[in-house]
Amino acid sequence: MLIILTALPCEGAPIVSKYNLKKQTEINAFQIYKNDQITLIVSGLGKTAAASAVGFIHALTNLRSHSAWLNIGIAGHSDLELGAGFIANKIIDCSTQKTYYPPITFTPSCITDQLHTVDQPDSEYHQQGGVDMEAAAFYATASRFSSGELVQCYKVVSDNKQSPVRKFQKHEVTEMVENNMRDISSLTNHLLEVSNALETVNQIPELFDKINDQVRLTHSEQLLVKARLRQIKLLNPKTSINLSEVINSSSSQKIIQHLDKIISSQSIYFQS
Repeated sequence: MLIILTALPCEGAPIVSKYNLKKQTEINAFQIYKNDQITLIVSGLGKTAAASAVGFIHALTNLRSHSAWLNIGIAGHSDLELGAGFIANKIIDCSTQKTYYPPITFTPSCITDQLHTVDQPDSEYHQQGGVDMEAAAFYATASRFSSGELVQCYKVVSDNKQSPVRKFQKHEVTEMVENNMRDISSLTNHLLEVSNALETVNQIPELFDKINDQVRLTHSEQLLVKARLRQIKLLNPKTSINLSEVINSSSSQKIIQHLDKIISSQSIYFQS
């Protein structure tokens, strides 16, 4: 599962279109759009709104710890050209001076840069790097519910020293995000892939518990069985493990041998 937060509807419009997200008309607190894998919530401007939206969608959907989070929106920048997209590798809350370092454990398709979150628009560009009004609160809140590498911020430069901040037409903002959908798609695909892989791995305890309920295992045998279950799923998440066949093995040693046989027959699965 991937949760995308935008401050404005016009920032989220290209994502809604790209992924065919459907508006959830039964919810009034925030605008929410979703499909089976992605949920987009429109928070409104500012840190309080962003934090509230993250908390709301987490409570509403009962998300697991392996869900991914992504903040997408426009931002000012001291140097980058208009329309350039970047991923935040350092987020500074300018009012509290708290600093966050989102782990980037993949090779991004765009540049990375630091991002300053301010309470009011900065037309003087005092800070080196990007400037927005939501990222610090988004990251601080979302990272309570997931691991750091699954929480990322992607910004599109809407203004800089040469073209200072101004009021934008909605269609201009939508176009800025639309022009960066290639990078955004690459990032969303990566986050979904990691989130889904972690979901597969996290299914192992449930399967293990069923085996252990039927055949009592020693502590060392438990570790061996868990390791083999994870190996099977990591080699090929689509592998179906027939629980009855595993449990019908008459001893713990034969259970391990049965799992080893599954591993030896595995083909490594690469998601396209």
